[in-house]
Amino acid sequence: MADNPTALVIDLSAVEFLGSVGLKILAATSEKIGQSVKFGVVARGSVTRRPIHLMGLDKTFRLFSTLHDALTGVRGGRIDR
Repeated sequence: MADNPTALVIDLSAVEFLGSVGLKILAATSEKIGQSVKFGVVARGSVTRRPIHLMGLDKTFRLFSTLHDALTGVRGGRIDR
């Protein structure tokens, strides 16, 4: 990762299981980068979206359905967290 990134996208589109360790990593990453870095997660299906939603992490960072949407979102637009 760059020294001072302006954005970070984590692509979970190939993930078949998202457990508590993965959720903790997403939460810790979001907390560590703070508000100065745009942060988005690609979560296509219920395997990844459901646990993120159940843990309330979808209120912490923005979810996208595709990598293209995520990259577009972090490059040009504002990502509310």
